[in-house]
Amino acid sequence: MKPRARKDQLLAQSLGDELVVYDERTHHAHRLNRTAAIVWQHADGERTVSELTAVLQNQLGTVIDEELVDETLDVLEQNSLLDAALVDRGDVLSRRKWLTRSTAALLPVITSIVVPTPAMAQSVVSIVGPTPVPSSSSSSSSSLSSSSSSSSSSSSSSSSSSSSSSSSSSASLNLATFNGNYAGSAVAAGSSVACSDFSPPPFPVDATLSGVNANGQGGTWVSRHTGGTVFTYPNVPVTAVGATGAALIGTTQIVDGSETYSVREVVSFASASIGAEAIVEQTFTRTRDSFRCATYRMVMTRRS
Repeated sequence: MKPRARKDQLLAQSLGDELVVYDERTHHAHRLNRTAAIVWQHADGERTVSELTAVLQNQLGTVIDEELVDETLDVLEQNSLLDAALVDRGDVLSRRKWLTRSTAALLPVITSIVVPTPAMAQSVVSIVGPTPVPSSSSSSSSSLSSSSSSSSSSSSSSSSSSSSSSSSSSASLNLATFNGNYAGSAVAAGSSVACSDFSPPPFPVDATLSGVNANGQGGTWVSRHTGGTVFTYPNVPVTAVGATGAALIGTTQIVDGSETYSVREVVSFASASIGAEAIVEQTFTRTRDSFRCATYRMVMTRRS
């Protein structure tokens, strides 16, 4: 099997080591974590699952098994990011149990949000499509960042007018308007809780974004498990996503008894209007063994 990533009617933009992919057909914005992004970028219809596994292993810098790529392809297919349906690849439940034990921190995660209007499509960003199979004289794989840069450069040279439109659209979005209060609840996100110290969802959550200037700098994101822990992310930049949306990534650490956890939040804002959704993916990774203990998907609405 040689899976091929879908490219038609998709717009993609790098966000740190992740990707935001906008689907012009459904007006969904998908946020791909690093594992999902690497597989999607390199699934060109020429590489086999074994070859994709080698690419992923090289870029993540750790030993992985083909089951992780199989799981990633399943997630991409579920979000309509592959060209065609995949053939059956065995017992999915058994594979996911194995993945939870062995490579939980590397599991693919795609978080999706419905963009309220097609306005996001007006901001044309470069397609970060599958990377061609390199020749024998070149390296077997390239970094995610260099692949994105190369694809972006190629796209810009072929559609300068679209790039100009994108810059104008992003520049017109005042990111300070996303400052405000958000509230909602945490819901399940796949195999969301793998450690007994963490509460299973649902439970109420709220958050505040403050101090962001028009260019997206100087902001502080504070999220709270209502009645529980407060997570503070100072000086976190906010990035425009299309004509109406925005995103941010924050990382911090917490200590709970004898354990220390790295906490990462990836936040996608549909728009800055009252009642608009903010989707938060909050991940807890145990520091001593890099085990992913919990992932919460928090769905909030703008209250003020």
